[in-house]
Amino acid sequence: MCLFKSVLRINKVFIPVRTYTTLSRNNLTNDEINYIKVYENAYDMKKDFFNENKGKSGIYMITNKLTNDIYIGQSSDISKRFKNYFNLNYIKSKDSIKIHKALIEYGYSNFSVTILEYCYNCDKSYLLVREQYYLDKLNPQYNILKIAGSSLNSKYKEKTKTKIIQSLKEVNEKSVQKALSRKYSDDTKLKKSAVSGKPVYIYEKFSSSGFNLIGSFVSARRAGIFLDISGNTVIKYMNSGEIFKDRYKFSSK
Repeated sequence: MCLFKSVLRINKVFIPVRTYTTLSRNNLTNDEINYIKVYENAYDMKKDFFNENKGKSGIYMITNKLTNDIYIGQSSDISKRFKNYFNLNYIKSKDSIKIHKALIEYGYSNFSVTILEYCYNCDKSYLLVREQYYLDKLNPQYNILKIAGSSLNSKYKEKTKTKIIQSLKEVNEKSVQKALSRKYSDDTKLKKSAVSGKPVYIYEKFSSSGFNLIGSFVSARRAGIFLDISGNTVIKYMNSGEIFKDRYKFSSK
């Protein structure tokens, strides 16, 4: 069985991250949409982006911060996919693709990247199922074709494309329901912890602009998991006001 996790991953806990931005999050305010992380300027921090998403499959969203137009995509290796997006020569060679045109026209700095879901042990068919869910839910402006897998026409013969689309319809319904049931159970746990926990905000030191907010978490434990440290360490530095590793500052507001 393949299981998507938009909030929890094995022993790692991912929660929605609020970062410094002027972007209107119209596409992320829907209560039914959870997401892993937002990279406000993924291109400028592409080294971290590549490392954090190396070998991970899942669903992503590219947002134009000026127009709020979005693109939904999926990949079996998100890091590899974005190495293509961040290669200007590559996207110029395929500038008939709407999202490529937009990246060229507006520039990388005017786009954010949101990781909507990671998928573990998922096959291509299930990735397409989840991509279709977001295509239907968010109606992205940069996706000209509204059927997941339709763009494969340029790479595969029509017969192969038909088989892939057909596989969407034949995904075992019981497996999908079990995956979704687990996902909703994880969401419930997150909401409970949000009620009982004390919010923690993490600020990162930037040489040119001081400290910038990079994330907010429902508890010190969750903040600690994000940085691979203990919750007690977070509380210690938050209470003392000291800077952790001369890079991170913790605050309750």
